[in-house]
Amino acid sequence: MLLYILLTILTCILIEIFLRIEIIKKINRLFAIYKKIFKVLRSKKISDDSKMRALPKYNIRSINILMKILLHFSVIIFVGYIGIMAIEYVVFSIFEQSSDKTDSQNIWQELSSYKIMLILTVVSILYYMVRNRFIKNY
Repeated sequence: MLLYILLTILTCILIEIFLRIEIIKKINRLFAIYKKIFKVLRSKKISDDSKMRALPKYNIRSINILMKILLHFSVIIFVGYIGIMAIEYVVFSIFEQSSDKTDSQNIWQELSSYKIMLILTVVSILYYMVRNRFIKNY
């Protein structure tokens, strides 16, 4: 039961990080840049020379945004991993179990079970809905 509570708290923290980083806005900006690129490429009114000058600028912008998105996803994965390691440490220290490999593997098997994934998915959706209901500016 303690594992579920700690995982729920970790899930809420990760959702909050995901929302604060504003990855969705960055992805939308990236799609807007791609639309501009395709618009430039399809245009018959723009000369090939102008296209050659415009496309590298759009590519640099898109690479910049992609690198930011990659960095943000890396931060979320890192925080999640550290959180799971902390949960494992807390569970072992509270129940005074030895932290040998078999106990560690049991927790990792529990984390990868469909039951936990379904519970955390439902918790994520509920947290997001409740959060949006009370915080209007996001």
